[in-house]
Amino acid sequence: MKINNISNIIAIGSVKGGVGKSTITANIAIFLNKKNKRIGILDADIYGPSQEKILGLKKLSIYKNNNIIPAEANNIKIVSINSLIKKNEVLLIKAPIINKLTKILTNNVYWNTLDYLLIDLPPGTGDIHINIMQNLPIDSAIIISSPQKMSFNIAKKSIYMFNSLNIPIIGFIENFSFFSCYNCKKKITYLIFQ
Repeated sequence: MKINNISNIIAIGSVKGGVGKSTITANIAIFLNKKNKRIGILDADIYGPSQEKILGLKKLSIYKNNNIIPAEANNIKIVSINSLIKKNEVLLIKAPIINKLTKILTNNVYWNTLDYLLIDLPPGTGDIHINIMQNLPIDSAIIISSPQKMSFNIAKKSIYMFNSLNIPIIGFIENFSFFSCYNCKKKITYLIFQ
């Protein structure tokens, strides 16, 4: 299955939360956009979408006649669950409803033509992931981790998930490894991860 108007679909994920998946997804989108690529982001984190805030989106996507028209920020198209729910609504829903919402987010979006669709996955390996992998022809995946031993061990589950679905892994990013000191120009390793 290939979506005719989207050249590459890349899933970006990690089983562990808090490793910077959303920020890295936004940074990849901005980088590709600066290379004159047409970019879309599907923020698939149903319970905690953040791409709209990260990219400074002023207006949400429009849900009309069972179709979603993506919102845009800096020429990057963005869709999240926020286009289907009321502002500040809390989602207390079970798997069957999640499955329906995920299907809408994967099948009912008018992306137009894209060079890359980046999927910002939620943490874990549950229903949302399975539905996305079944409904979209994912070309490849990028796994995000942090330097903690626990995070690396959990990242192995992400590798297993993508491998079991025959999705090639094209990158593994270790986030939060160090920061560059502005004053002394040195790379400083975060002590919390030691």
